[in-house]
Parts: sequence; C-alpha cells; structure tokens
Amino acid sequence: MNKKPVFIFISILFLLALSSCEITVVDNSTRDCETYGYGYVTVDNKTSDPYDVYLDGYREFTIQGRTSKEIEVDEGTAYFEAEQLSGYLLWPTEIDKRINVKACSEYDFIIRE
Repeated sequence: MNKKPVFIFISILFLLALSSCEITVVDNSTRDCETYGYGYVTVDNKTSDPYDVYLDGYREFTIQGRTSKEIEVDEGTAYFEAEQLSGYLLWPTEIDKRINVKACSEYDFIIRE
C-alpha cells in the first residue's frame, strides 16, 4: 500500500481542522463597566414592607422588606421610584430619587420607613 496518499489525506484533514480554529484575544486592561458604560445601584429596603422598584418609569422588580439588591445601570441620569405594595393605612408610600450614574461607580437608593 502506498503511504503517500494516506499522508496527504491526513495532512489535508489536519490543515482543515486548524483553519477552522478561531483565536479570541481578551483585553483585561479595562473592566466591563468601563467598556460598556454602566454603574452599580444598590436598592436597600430598610422597611418591613415590599416595594415595586421602577427605573425611568419601567417596573424593574419587587423588593421584599429588609433586603437589598444591586443592579447595573447605564451611564447617565437614572430616575428611581419605589411604591409600597402593602402595610399602609390610607395610601402607599412613594419614594423617588434621581441619580447621575458614572461608569463603574456605586450608588444607593434607600427605602426608609
């Protein structure tokens, strides 16, 4: 049996396998928050009641009493609102705060009694 055609066939398969590989270079010199332009806001509910949390007029999540949650927020002015869901007598408590978010910075939106 002639070994030359087998060697050529295996060489072609090897070259095809190598040509399908992709090299990804990861740049670790900048953090994702700098690259994509977002900061961190911690929503801290100090009350015992649940609240709906809104960001720029859109409901984001419900936060239970005595809990906190950190979220990523795009750079720029962010308008936070919180509306009490239960535990009120006549009308729910509503809290709002405007935050000027900078990349990789941390902020607090605190819900107090």
